[in-house]
Amino acid sequence: MLFTGGAAHQGFVAGRYRNGAFSDRWTDVLRCAELTFTAYAPACSCGWLGRTFPATEIGHLDSRRALVHEHLVPVPRRRRRSLGGAVLA
Repeated sequence: MLFTGGAAHQGFVAGRYRNGAFSDRWTDVLRCAELTFTAYAPACSCGWLGRTFPATEIGHLDSRRALVHEHLVPVPRRRRRSLGGAVLA
């Protein structure tokens, strides 16, 4: 399942294999054989990788929540005001 957060971001839940490598965005970790992964982690096509969670249904849900709330939610823009030609942030 992919989560889109704009053109540059396609978020997904990655599975960590026994050798420590993580699956790519094309792998549906829920459809893989049981015990294929040692953990789940939220990840993004931009290269961001969040903290790991247990390789359980709850861990998958927690990874999805972390992806949305820690990475894909846009950061509010700070309002800028100008003062005599200079822009202050």
